[in-house]
Amino acid sequence: MKIQNVRNTWLDSDHCLRIATVQLKGKEFRHPEREQTLTKVMRSDPAAEMIEDEVADKLQNLIEDDADLDAEVDVNELWKDLKDTIFGAVKGRKLLFWPQSSKITKGTMDLIKKRTQLRLRMQRKKVVPEKLKLELREIRKKVRLGIKKDRIQFFEDIAKEAEIASRVGDSKGVFSALRKATGTKGGAVDLRNADVDKFVQHFQDLVGVSESKVPEECKSKKAWKIAEEWLGDKSRYEKEWEVDTGPPTWEEMKKAAAMGKPEKAVNLSEIPSEVWRKSESSLKVLWKLMRVLWVRMSEESEDDQMPEDWIDATLVCLYKG
Repeated sequence: MKIQNVRNTWLDSDHCLRIATVQLKGKEFRHPEREQTLTKVMRSDPAAEMIEDEVADKLQNLIEDDADLDAEVDVNELWKDLKDTIFGAVKGRKLLFWPQSSKITKGTMDLIKKRTQLRLRMQRKKVVPEKLKLELREIRKKVRLGIKKDRIQFFEDIAKEAEIASRVGDSKGVFSALRKATGTKGGAVDLRNADVDKFVQHFQDLVGVSESKVPEECKSKKAWKIAEEWLGDKSRYEKEWEVDTGPPTWEEMKKAAAMGKPEKAVNLSEIPSEVWRKSESSLKVLWKLMRVLWVRMSEESEDDQMPEDWIDATLVCLYKG
């Protein structure tokens, strides 16, 4: 915002006129929540290709070897290497991907990029031609008009979304529209250090705990004795366990990765499900790690070296209107 005073506006007054010029820039129009995190970047196809190449290059000895890992391998260290390799492949690449949900349209962004390129060309020249100055002036004008148009369209879309949600009684939709307009966002609750006993007590009070016992007269009935005898013989109703309890095979691992829901991750700074589905090299390293841990857990080893990322949980509290 540029503010300046214009004095001597009225000859018979010592007051002055204050003029304010407001210029809307692209960076101000894009709210912080629209900035892409590395997790969101990793969901794209170009990022998946970079991750695949990086993992295949740095962990080549693990991928090409069909044999299982050494039983004494440090799982935590290997998992850390895999994570660092995946994040290292896309680190610093956030600017290569523009968010599809941005409030600035693709046409306006193309003009902004063109304006940046033109400025760089002018900086390289000692004497700037008049033609380049005129071209830059025209592009600036188009950018201002484009951003103004995008801004109006953005708030019109929000107003329409809130109006429809209010008409059908969707309070959550109204809340979401207001949150978009104000640029605020919610967050997840971290319960890693919470008192679990209080939660147990809360749900026991909420649901109730039954302490009633079966009366002796019911147990003396013939029907009760028949049912108790029938249920005592588990071979009558329990099927034989036909599930392979060995470590997962490569085919089972690929099938499990394909079943993962898209756009899902533990939080905004972890590996999304798309990486395991699109990067076969990363999935193969993870599969070998799981086979080692599977054997250790089946042997009830005291030191199973389970990575902390695999046992931490994140609770997301959903908004209820």
